[in-house]
Amino acid sequence: CGYLYAFFSSSLGKAIFSHHAAGSVIVRVYPGQIANVGIPRLHDSAETKIHALVVKSFDLRSESRKLLAQASDFALEVNRLEPLTLVDDEESESFLMPASMLSSASNEYRLEAHFQNPLARIATENIQKCSSRNCAIGKLSHDIIIGGRSKRNYVESDYGTPFLSGKNIIQIRPTDLKHVSNSETHDLKDMLLDRGWILVTRSGTVGRTCFVWHNFEKYAASEHILRVIPIDEQVDPGYLYAFLASSYGYEQIIRFRFGSVIDEISPNQLKQVIVPLASPEYQKEIGDMIRLAYEKRADALRLEDEAQELLMREIQEHNTNIKDRQHV
Repeated sequence: CGYLYAFFSSSLGKAIFSHHAAGSVIVRVYPGQIANVGIPRLHDSAETKIHALVVKSFDLRSESRKLLAQASDFALEVNRLEPLTLVDDEESESFLMPASMLSSASNEYRLEAHFQNPLARIATENIQKCSSRNCAIGKLSHDIIIGGRSKRNYVESDYGTPFLSGKNIIQIRPTDLKHVSNSETHDLKDMLLDRGWILVTRSGTVGRTCFVWHNFEKYAASEHILRVIPIDEQVDPGYLYAFLASSYGYEQIIRFRFGSVIDEISPNQLKQVIVPLASPEYQKEIGDMIRLAYEKRADALRLEDEAQELLMREIQEHNTNIKDRQHV
């Protein structure tokens, strides 16, 4: 099955899907169409090696997911933060809010239900009561920036820099990735990302997070993605990411969203999110888990690429041998 996955995810496999796809609005293929596709067979050793590379890449990806989940859970555990739950009817979509509770520590006085979300309020209250000291993200980072904005000229990959949109940062291997021109993009350097930064989507689907580590270094990114630049001496960047990716971080982030059509948050609002600061030892342990998880992701992609290269090389050699025999 690893060999089949490698073939269907290759350029040849994608071309087959595109050839059979149909539909004016929603493009689709049907099982019967794929069932009749002829699969090129290689010699046993090549197929076995490709299968092994794919299986190993999926094992690494599974290990990465587990580490990311464990790190976020551990970040809450070391700070003695209980899982976020509502005491009353959890199925209710409405709640009562006394006027005395409408004020907030953020100095934003808003009547939207999501801003007064009980889960967000419980999150901040629990953090303020936990044994660790706490601090706003704004004091733990050099800055939280939107990044440069410029007219974008998209070009072939050889002449440009990969450009991330909000949906791309949660993809292990970004799809439909565009490239902005290296020579025609004004202030391209202001769009580039550095290792150790934390990315948070600020518009559309707010609150998606990503850690820049063996993945998007020196990629350009949309202005719809906030860049958190941690102060390493104040907080371990991996630990900060683990907390923001947890329910305690997410509920605080999305409470700030605003907009009548497209939800947004601002850098100043993200700076107000409160983070419990565990001991430096715990922070490093959690941060190392995050960094290892992202390294495993990178290794998984490398193995997949190796499987693809082997597949295409073997198919090309196979076709060359057939042509040579035909000429004899």
